Amino acid sequence: MTAEMWRVVDGRGGVREVPVRVEGGLLLVGPGPQPRYFASEEPPRLALMHYALTMRWPLAEILAPGEPTRSEKLVARQ
Repeated sequence: MTAEMWRVVDGRGGVREVPVRVEGGLLLVGPGPQPRYFASEEPPRLALMHYALTMRWPLAEILAPGEPTRSEKLVARQ
């Protein structure tokens, strides 16, 4: 299975990339051999929010693959 790279943005603009994939009817969120497991029906953005909160990451935005951050949108408009 190929993982999609989602991004979690904190309030200061820091960005963390988090792999998300579906495997065997489960949504796997996080890197390495110990990802967090969610039901495959769980929206990836919501699963990623739960993941970020359990990791105690400050959270401003959750971005799907290819989705620009607020600051990237501002730069593109200028």
